[in-house]
Amino acid sequence: MPKDPFLRITRILPAPPDVVFQAWTDAEGMRTWFCPADTMTHAEASLDVRPGGKWRIAMHGEGVYVQEGEYLEVDPPRKLVMTWRSEMLENKDTTVTVELAPHGSGETELTKTHEAFNNAANRDGYEGGWGAIAEKLGRHL
Repeated sequence: MPKDPFLRITRILPAPPDVVFQAWTDAEGMRTWFCPADTMTHAEASLDVRPGGKWRIAMHGEGVYVQEGEYLEVDPPRKLVMTWRSEMLENKDTTVTVELAPHGSGETELTKTHEAFNNAANRDGYEGGWGAIAEKLGRHL
């Protein structure tokens, strides 16, 4: 069971799990889809996709919003688990789990869980952002 407070979103994406996994591990491709708000123009990503590898994403818009962490589990094309730290979360480590499962003909069920927020207000602040990122990923695919 995820650590409270947590956030979970589920979406059906129009590509098979291996393609979706590749999107989550391709720094160049993330430039276009890993920006939650329409006011954000692009993201810069640095990804060392392996257990213990570091990742960093800077989302550009009215300001620059940096998120960073470490990969805890990499299981292509099924699962990514990573720590997640940002100023918005008072630089406290939280955990993000991305799970991918085949769905229908050539689609993927994405389940993303973000857990161990400081409080419900921080969790609620991320809810719209993660939903928007999932929608942009679906369009990117």
